[in-house]
Amino acid sequence: MLSLDLSIIIPTYNRKEVLGLTIDSLLNQEYPKDKYEILIIDDGSLDDTEAYVNKIQDSFTLPLLRYFRQQHRGANAARNCGIKEARGEILLFLGDDQIASPVLLKEHMAYHKRYEGVGVRGDVRPYPGFSGPFQDFINEFHRRDFRVWTRTRDDVRFIPSFTTANSSISRELIHKVGLFDETLTRFWQDDEFSMRLRRAKIKVKFNSRAIVYHYHHYDFPAFYERARAVGEDAVYLARKYPRLKMISGINPFTFLIDFIFFPCPSFLKFWEEIVLAVEKRGLNFFSYLIRSNIVNHYFVQGLRDGMRKIKKNAGG
Repeated sequence: MLSLDLSIIIPTYNRKEVLGLTIDSLLNQEYPKDKYEILIIDDGSLDDTEAYVNKIQDSFTLPLLRYFRQQHRGANAARNCGIKEARGEILLFLGDDQIASPVLLKEHMAYHKRYEGVGVRGDVRPYPGFSGPFQDFINEFHRRDFRVWTRTRDDVRFIPSFTTANSSISRELIHKVGLFDETLTRFWQDDEFSMRLRRAKIKVKFNSRAIVYHYHHYDFPAFYERARAVGEDAVYLARKYPRLKMISGINPFTFLIDFIFFPCPSFLKFWEEIVLAVEKRGLNFFSYLIRSNIVNHYFVQGLRDGMRKIKKNAGG
């Protein structure tokens, strides 16, 4: 028998310092501590995450924080472990680098009480206090990504995707659509799960007051390489799930934009020099435009890498 309102499921891998901030924010919620639990699923971390979490556990008496460790199998496998161990009726998925606002749990639960049979997705905002060109880029990306959803009324506000970075859903609906796909170990995990929700006609409500702050651990070079890896994984995703081909970015428009801005390899250095000059002058709009196309360029490189690997494997 379920004894809790809410289980918070957090996969983690080698991020004990930021994870500590995440846990601390969840221990200071405007929600009764005897009504929720925090499940930390360690995906085979190589640092001393286990000792770090145990030290936090020793600092309070309520059985609020539970720790599980598995071999390094990816975030989806960790989430599935959390689902199986959870004692709450509602399951909230967070990242290990997200700082919860004090009303996060209250807002998620309020929506589940108000709207039955839906998922609930909260707002993800950049962590305050960070500054510089990369943070400016992330801030603008967030503003553009969420502006449609923040301008509509709550009662008509649905969002097309479920993200494991601040979304919640009932245990019943999870079992209806199935657990997370453990063959997706890096990217596109949310998109595949969202596809199954749509097939089951399960809607996702957006609550702009359920806020977490993303403690970004990237800089531009790391973010570009991440875009390349996302592109490579998109090829495998589209091959496994053809219906996701368009949303995965494998379409003529993506390649056309890349060709316009990067007709030859030397243009990458050209645009990198231009964007630095633009940023020195504080021209944030043009900086965002150029940086976005550099990100797209690395994404397209990843698509091509993925296509070459599939072709090579098919050939022998």
